[in-house]
Amino acid sequence: MHRAILYILAFIVLGCKQKDTLTGVKKERNGEDSHYVIWKFAPNNLHTDYKDFSLYISEDSIKILNSGKLVCSGEIVKEKNTFANYFKSSKTGSEKKELLKKDFGIKDTDDLLVVMNADGDISKKGCQFPFNDMFIVDGYLFFYKNGYHAFMTDNKIENNFTPKNTALHQESN
Repeated sequence: MHRAILYILAFIVLGCKQKDTLTGVKKERNGEDSHYVIWKFAPNNLHTDYKDFSLYISEDSIKILNSGKLVCSGEIVKEKNTFANYFKSSKTGSEKKELLKKDFGIKDTDDLLVVMNADGDISKKGCQFPFNDMFIVDGYLFFYKNGYHAFMTDNKIENNFTPKNTALHQESN
C-alpha cells in the first residue's frame, strides 16, 4: 500500500515539474518576458541587413532574435555617456552626431545611453559584435557594422515615425 502511494506521489510531482519547465521554455523561446523592451528594425534604415532582427533589452540582459530564432543572449551593462566620450574625441563625436541627425533625424542632444556586453569582448560570452556595444539616443538604438543600423520600439514606430518625416529630412539635405 505504501509503495503504491509513493508511486502516485512521484508521478504527480514529476508531472507538475515537467509542465512548469515546458512553460518556461516556451516563454523563453517566444521572448514574451514582460520586463524586456522590444526594439525592431527602424523603417528609415539605409541598410536592410538586420530587417528581420528583434532586440529584447531589460535592465541587465539582452536577447537577439532573427526571424524569431535566438541569435544570442547575455548580461548587459547600461551607462550614460556623451557623443564626445563615446567616440573618444569631441570632433569625432560631433561628426557622428551630425551623421545620425542627417540620416535618421535625431534631435540635437548629447546624451547617450550605452548598452554593452557585461562580460566584455575577450570572454566570448553573451552577444558579440555587432551587438556587444550599442547606444540609445532620441528613441533610437544604434549599432555599427558597415554603417549604422537603427532600431525603434513599436511605440516609437507607430507614434513618432511617418514617411513625411523622412521626405522632409531628405529635402533639407
